[in-house]
Amino acid sequence: MKKTVFIPLFFILIITGCNPQGEWKDDQINKKVKSTIHQLNDLVIESLANNKPDQILLLSSTRFMEKYSYEFDESVKQASEEFSNNKFVILHEYYNKSSEDNSLINTSFSISGDDDFLIGFKALTKESYVIIGYLDNKIKQTMMAIVYGKYDSQWRINTMQFGIYKIMGKNAYEWYMKAKDDVDKKYYINAASDMSFSLKSLKPANTLWKYIKEEEIYNYGLQLDSIIKSAVKIPFTINEIKTHPEIFKISSFGLKEGYYPMIEYVTPINLSDTLKLSNEVDQIHSVIKEVFSGISQEYDMVIYNAYNNKPTAISHYNSHIFSRRFEIKKD
Repeated sequence: MKKTVFIPLFFILIITGCNPQGEWKDDQINKKVKSTIHQLNDLVIESLANNKPDQILLLSSTRFMEKYSYEFDESVKQASEEFSNNKFVILHEYYNKSSEDNSLINTSFSISGDDDFLIGFKALTKESYVIIGYLDNKIKQTMMAIVYGKYDSQWRINTMQFGIYKIMGKNAYEWYMKAKDDVDKKYYINAASDMSFSLKSLKPANTLWKYIKEEEIYNYGLQLDSIIKSAVKIPFTINEIKTHPEIFKISSFGLKEGYYPMIEYVTPINLSDTLKLSNEVDQIHSVIKEVFSGISQEYDMVIYNAYNNKPTAISHYNSHIFSRRFEIKKD
């Protein structure tokens, strides 16, 4: 009599050494794999904080060393101070198993709907792992994204990218929405700063990261540029002031405590006469709230950069920088 033998499915998987393909994100990832990558990532962060590019290259694939080694020392040097002074926070993780090398990976991550993003890259090995994180700094959060590949039994760095994730607590989409709100209020200078922050943080991991609304944000930046040029005529002269200072540019200036508007202007006062320059800056500051609506609603300080000659793309001149705070009215 012929007997039928039933073998449990899990036993078949074990004896055949099944290694399923697929992708896993964040808490879905196998704890053992995650622990291995975290240990490797901790070594990378320690090496960055101690400005030791050679140690990072020892953890890297041949492909990475061929592509980045010639410029890597300088990149690590620039990142070193930030990594030594701020905690690295993991934002997202991604683990992929493919049937072959050089697979094209595109996967989406959801944050709140509007600021969702895609991660895309070529997986050089069958197994790949991505860690995306940022430095926990309230002024500027630098992002680091690393793609690891598994070579035989060893995980190695295939790609490492740095960029700006958030500025003063807001990401690219949040600054974009604030710019639209400021335009509605006719706070055009504030909107210009908002949009500049949005565009600076639009590619936090360069080619690895793409916001779903990237084109919408970028196109609004172009539209806003035209709106501001129509509403705010620059350069212009402040005729109420005896020296007739001419404002020719408004940008942002970064300090340890945050970013502030910087008003650049030309003055007839010699830059060596700092007392007269300071008095002129006091006069400009006294009227700046009327010149640029909303500037004191958003910022408690403005940076003034005085020139005797307007700089150009090929001509750079000395300048003198001052700062002035707005008075806070007490009830």
